Amino acid sequence: MANSSLRFLLGFYPKTEEIEKKRLELIKEFEELNSFAKSDELARFEYLSKFINSSEFAEKKKYLKTLSYNSSEEKKKEDEYHTNKKSKDVRHYFKFIGSAQYKQFLTLDGSPEIAHFEALKAFIISPEYKKVEDYMNDKKKWQKSAEFGQEQEFKTLSKDPSFKNYFKFLKSNHYESFKKIVVPEEIAKFEAKHKYVTDYKKLHNSSQIAHFVELRDKITSPSFVAKKQEISGLKFIKTEEYKKLQEFKSLAGSAKIKDYYKMKASKDLSEFKRIDASNIISIFQKLEEYILSDGFKNRKSYLLDSKKWEKSEECKNEQEFINLKKSSKIIWYFKLNDSQKYNDLKTWKITFGEEFNSNSLDRSKWITRYFWGDALMNDSYALPGEKHLFTDAKNIEYNGSTVKLVTRNEKIKGKEWIPTLGFIPQEFDYTSALLSSGSSFRTKFGRIEAKIKLDASQGVFHAFWLSGNTMLPQIDIFKFYNNKLLLSSYSGKSSQAEDINTDSISLKGSLFTNKFFIYSLEWTPEKLTWRINNLEVKTQSINIPSEEMYITINSGVTGDQNGQLPSNLEIDWIRCYQKV
Repeated sequence: MANSSLRFLLGFYPKTEEIEKKRLELIKEFEELNSFAKSDELARFEYLSKFINSSEFAEKKKYLKTLSYNSSEEKKKEDEYHTNKKSKDVRHYFKFIGSAQYKQFLTLDGSPEIAHFEALKAFIISPEYKKVEDYMNDKKKWQKSAEFGQEQEFKTLSKDPSFKNYFKFLKSNHYESFKKIVVPEEIAKFEAKHKYVTDYKKLHNSSQIAHFVELRDKITSPSFVAKKQEISGLKFIKTEEYKKLQEFKSLAGSAKIKDYYKMKASKDLSEFKRIDASNIISIFQKLEEYILSDGFKNRKSYLLDSKKWEKSEECKNEQEFINLKKSSKIIWYFKLNDSQKYNDLKTWKITFGEEFNSNSLDRSKWITRYFWGDALMNDSYALPGEKHLFTDAKNIEYNGSTVKLVTRNEKIKGKEWIPTLGFIPQEFDYTSALLSSGSSFRTKFGRIEAKIKLDASQGVFHAFWLSGNTMLPQIDIFKFYNNKLLLSSYSGKSSQAEDINTDSISLKGSLFTNKFFIYSLEWTPEKLTWRINNLEVKTQSINIPSEEMYITINSGVTGDQNGQLPSNLEIDWIRCYQKV
């Protein structure tokens, strides 16, 4: 990566301020983009875009553009209505139904008056009426009566010689003498002498004489005489039948009844009934109701309107879509949304971060000594060769936006780890500071970066590195010492120097002092990539760690000092990302 070193040497590298400014602008723009992505304006545009570009919209637009009254169902119905209105049947129906004659007919049709006339007519032509009329007009009705027969029979019997002799004998003086004779010989003599006795003996106590007497009594009775007078005096003009006949004739001769039956028998009524019984009028009336309705009038007016499409909701939506499509916001959104500009923001998700915007340390994130000293002893210690001891945040300075890890020349007592002896008490000439995420955050793969400013002091180192639960593997995102910036990785099965695999490059340290630079490591299963201010300065494709590691940033003294203390490592922020 000699080219990268040369660019830093010549100053041809992205400046930290510009990187951050662009990143902030990018984030702001991306946030605005995401905010706009949730806006009602974009939602409306996307809805309209989908709708306007749909086959449904195209068909509706074509339909409305070609829609006309002359080819519509409404026009067909209106034509049908006018044709029916002019038809003979419809004109006859409404002319007839509105006529005075038909209205008069309706007042009588089914009325008690017509019912009475019909009843009279039925009576006049009935056999019962005919019988009464014939009988009353018969001049021989007495001669045809039963009483006349009885009278004639009586007259006939009265003229019979036997009956005459019988009654003459009863009225004679000989009858009393005859009743006194009891001797048969004398009776015979009496009969021979009086010729009426024979008829008397024949009829006396006979049924013939009893019947004759009965007829005589009946014929001569007052009731028979009255009956004969009654029958002889019967006249048709005096009967109820005659009265009904006269009433019938009177009604039949009235103009009202004549007009009624004339109408009833008319061809006009017959035609009216035929039409009324059909569906001709119902069809016409339904058509008329529709044609005269506000719905039809509005629809006709709409179909005749040459601006149908322009007044439609679809056209309004289309125009709204066209206007939105020209909107600077919409143009801006789609131009940026479809670009690769935000790939980094989209690809990486922040998993850990510290902006140091407080005047105190966030203890939930950071410990201030080596992880194992904190975990096992709750105390600080120094490694072999280190001339300093990490204090518990006393060497951290805050200004509300950055923190400084300060290395000072001051005495302090503490522990030193010596592999052959363990932890032994020791007095140190220097104090320094360390930040570790060992108790709060570890990551496996991802991107780890920090914005850091270093100063150069003889014998003082500054480091930004990753490690796990063992000494190896270890990745130095950078280690600054004696005017060198080292980018390294260490791996192996033991911490013996001969067993350690080291992959490292060195850059001129003075290029990176007294200014903020962004130091980053991208860690994938296949590759390690170191960048400074987005410039790739080192890659590694072997001995790639595959375990979780935590962040450590610290300073310290391992060499001879030249009095340039205190020395600072200033941190603006630290961020860790994982690929989405």
